[in-house]
Amino acid sequence: MALTLLVILAVPAAVVLCSPFAAGLTYVVAGSTATVYASLYGPRVAWSTAAATTLLVLLVEASKPSPIAAVVLMVVVGLVIGACSIRGWHPIAILAAGWPASLLVSAPFAFPV
Repeated sequence: MALTLLVILAVPAAVVLCSPFAAGLTYVVAGSTATVYASLYGPRVAWSTAAATTLLVLLVEASKPSPIAAVVLMVVVGLVIGACSIRGWHPIAILAAGWPASLLVSAPFAFPV
């Protein structure tokens, strides 16, 4: 489990740190909070949470220009959170969806380089 956490947290942090977006390292750590919490459920859930959070951030950024697409995306996210409650994973799903959802309504980030 420690190796899973190290790979899930350290690899993205190292990649961002070595890129022009190093000022955005705080956002990588904030996005990894759900993965850290999911690791308590097991490595498979942690990896799935990392992948789902990444996919959700990409979908949020793709749907930002269209309010209708953003509404549809958030409805689907709500249904997925409800489906996760069957297995008891809803706390993880809420954490994984909260940060990308805040990206949907926030102003674009500016990284000082």
